[in-house]
Amino acid sequence: MRWTRYLLLLAVGGAGAPHAAADLIYLSQARAITAETTYNTTIQTLTAPGFGPFVESLNLSVPFPLAGGGTGVNAAATGIDCQLDPNAIRISGSLAGSGGVAIVGGQPVPQAGEAGAEVGTTFRILAPTPISMIGTPRPSTNPGDRFQVKLENLTTQTVLFLLDETMPVQPVSFSGILPPGDYNFEFEAELRVDGPHSLAQYSLIVTVPSPAGGGVLAMAGLLAARRRRRPA
Repeated sequence: MRWTRYLLLLAVGGAGAPHAAADLIYLSQARAITAETTYNTTIQTLTAPGFGPFVESLNLSVPFPLAGGGTGVNAAATGIDCQLDPNAIRISGSLAGSGGVAIVGGQPVPQAGEAGAEVGTTFRILAPTPISMIGTPRPSTNPGDRFQVKLENLTTQTVLFLLDETMPVQPVSFSGILPPGDYNFEFEAELRVDGPHSLAQYSLIVTVPSPAGGGVLAMAGLLAARRRRRPA
């Protein structure tokens, strides 16, 4: 399951108007979840450009014949809750799957369920701004399962933070001060299961607070103005 290139194209091409909050401007955002079952070669994907909430799930399940009789279940399930507010990118969800060895044409064939989630966000900082990233460790330690949290300064082409599947399992923890410039944030997690049912949770929050809560106050004022304009 590799859809990073598609997701980045979606983020650049389909994000709509920039979303501003004080000294922070969100330029683009794209999210995707995928579920795949190998027994019936089924893949489902949901994507979402723009800045609205992305709260979705996918659930695939198909029975397969086991050696010696009986059936197993090849399943894959993905859930995501991704919210963008003036001060943070919030990501949480679950990945699950099950598989085993199916008898196909009289021969044993391994089957797997694979689930994945990915988020890509670009934003602009207009003044020195603190940032923090706090998240759970990667949801899978299976060899080959993709995991990445990355923050890059696009203006200087400098990677400020990188945690991926080649590194020891650890919580996501990063803080610092971002100078003015354009930035790219990426999150990706996968879980591939070729045995009994397995479920994993993931969560990450990237906090980029606007000065003195100005972004929150500005949004509250905008919502209040819209309510006042709403006809009775």
